[in-house]
Amino acid sequence: MDVYLIRHGETGGNVAKRHQHENSHLTERGQEQAAQVAATVALLKPTHLIVSDRVRAVETGQAIAGATDLVPERSALYGELCRPQEMYGFRH
Repeated sequence: MDVYLIRHGETGGNVAKRHQHENSHLTERGQEQAAQVAATVALLKPTHLIVSDRVRAVETGQAIAGATDLVPERSALYGELCRPQEMYGFRH
């Protein structure tokens, strides 16, 4: 069994180098990145697609799902660490 881990596409928080909220969406560039990785993933013929419950990961997973005909399974187990609410928006 092969397991591939893929990070989500670019978000505004990534560009600004700021701590971002769990509900951060992909930028236009992030959507393009997701589409590019989806085309590569499709060549691997995956049998399962598991994504974290973060919006940016779900959006990246949707691009992969569209290229592979898989239904993304959301799991909080794969979410990145949660920062304290008061950190959001500050530079890291």
